[in-house]
Amino acid sequence: MGFEHPERLLWALLALPLAAILFWPMMRRRRPTATLPLWREAVARRTAWERYQRLVLGGLLATILLLLALAAAEPYYLARAAGGRHWALIVDNSASMNVRDGEIRRGDAAIAAARDSVARMGADDAALVIASAHTAVTQCGQVSDSPALHAALLQIPPTDQPGDLPAAVRAAQAALRGAANPQIQVFTDPQGAAQLQQAADLDRTQLIVHATGDRQDNVAITRLACRSLPAHPELLEVLVEMTSFCDKLQQAKLQVRLDEWEIDRAEFTLPPGGSAVRKIQVGGGASPGLVLAELETRDALAADNHAGVLVTVAPRRRLAIANDAPDFVQRAVAALPGVEILPLGEAGKEGDADEQAGMRLYVGVVPEVFPPGPAIVIAPRADCDLWKVQEAARGTFAARWNPAAGGWSRGVKLQDWVMEEIVRLEFAGEKAAPITLGSAGDLPLLTLLPRPSGEVLVLHVDPENSDLELQPGFPLLLAHAVDQLLPAAANDFRALTTTDVLLLPAGAGREWISPAGVAQSLPATTTGAAVPRCGTWRLTGPAGERVVYANLLAPAESDLRAAALPAAPAVSDRSEQRPLWLGLAAAALLLAGVEWVLFQRGSL
Repeated sequence: MGFEHPERLLWALLALPLAAILFWPMMRRRRPTATLPLWREAVARRTAWERYQRLVLGGLLATILLLLALAAAEPYYLARAAGGRHWALIVDNSASMNVRDGEIRRGDAAIAAARDSVARMGADDAALVIASAHTAVTQCGQVSDSPALHAALLQIPPTDQPGDLPAAVRAAQAALRGAANPQIQVFTDPQGAAQLQQAADLDRTQLIVHATGDRQDNVAITRLACRSLPAHPELLEVLVEMTSFCDKLQQAKLQVRLDEWEIDRAEFTLPPGGSAVRKIQVGGGASPGLVLAELETRDALAADNHAGVLVTVAPRRRLAIANDAPDFVQRAVAALPGVEILPLGEAGKEGDADEQAGMRLYVGVVPEVFPPGPAIVIAPRADCDLWKVQEAARGTFAARWNPAAGGWSRGVKLQDWVMEEIVRLEFAGEKAAPITLGSAGDLPLLTLLPRPSGEVLVLHVDPENSDLELQPGFPLLLAHAVDQLLPAAANDFRALTTTDVLLLPAGAGREWISPAGVAQSLPATTTGAAVPRCGTWRLTGPAGERVVYANLLAPAESDLRAAALPAAPAVSDRSEQRPLWLGLAAAALLLAGVEWVLFQRGSL
């Protein structure tokens, strides 16, 4: 039994002045008088009711007052719930739960609170245990076995993943749908509780949130990006973003390394809630490896103080060009950024360098059977399996771009070109359907052949009978062609996070070597797995070793400024609360009626 408002019991003290008023006349001193024998004879003739009326009515009034005071205090008693209860215990094991409030880790405090709830279960109650980080993982199904639930709670591992508690609550609601007396208890920190409050579409029926933790200051690396410079793929540019989740100025030191080589060190003073960006360019001598950025600062969360990305040197694009190509064509090709020039051989003959080239450039003569792969052909003079050469058209021509040109026309003014001869071709329709990008009247000037084995760009202008050498748009047209037909290898290296699903090689197992050097099996889909902790992970399989570096890079998880919340109400021991005030008020009303009847007895 308990009281919702125990302070209201003080109203019962009003019985003291009431007793004084009722019984004070009985305590007055007796004085002898001449008529005393007559009074004694009259008193002796009184009935029992007349002698005890004052005591009975006083007792009734005191009882009524006591009942009203008890009713005002809203008493209740705990009754056993009808049927067993079904609980879902959701324990937040996201990155912020690794923060320590004093000597206690938030995750350990949450597990301890969940175990207290298990200790309150009855024999007919059942519960399931869900660990919630980026995804919800069921640690234990609906069971009534307390030791099994305790073991499942103790096996919840810490992670460095951002949390998604609303998704875990929805999963628990789906699991408890149709169960008797359902209840969801969430054990989290103030950040997780705020996340639940912001989920507008969340059904909060039968939801109890236990939040542990205090407001903390934190500084985090919130972004890390690397790329190889387009003109010099062997060089790296590194960008690091740091953010302060503090209410005061925060000092931080940043160190950036490429494997064991320190490439940058800097100190920062971050304003409250502000950020800073550091760009570093790694000069000559850089090699593939791990770019690791580390913050030296005193803050609450360690997982966001370091971030890494694995980088590789992007291969240069290789373009084979005929040795007899005009000098201005060779100079224009040599000036292309990130392109390595290989000799094609005389008169379009195939050589050893052709097998290494990703793209070919022909001027005049082409092979009878056009090789696979992308190519640029300028003023073709020989037949091949893609076309047959027709008689050239001579005269003065006005060139223009066609609507199909798209990005090919960027910066290239065909209308300024002067040409006296245009090579005409009859294309083999069954090989490739030509797309006319530019025209001179009704004559194709620039044609694209979209072959499955590699696109071919044909420029119908004869270099000897035109001003191509003087046109600034000609080198730009070659650059467009190389970028379109031979795209550069990806030079942006994305930093992986603990939420990324890493695709597994065919035949690979699910056992990874963690940053601590321990073999660990990861929860995985049929195609991949997400690593739970930050750092370097290794997977060895038939295709060789795969190495990844996982990061947190989650500003919402690094922000620990949410204020502490009041404690959630304790869950009763297999009982439900039932009020008593209504019965007490009814009893007081009944006694008031009895008291009135008794008081009026002499006159009725």
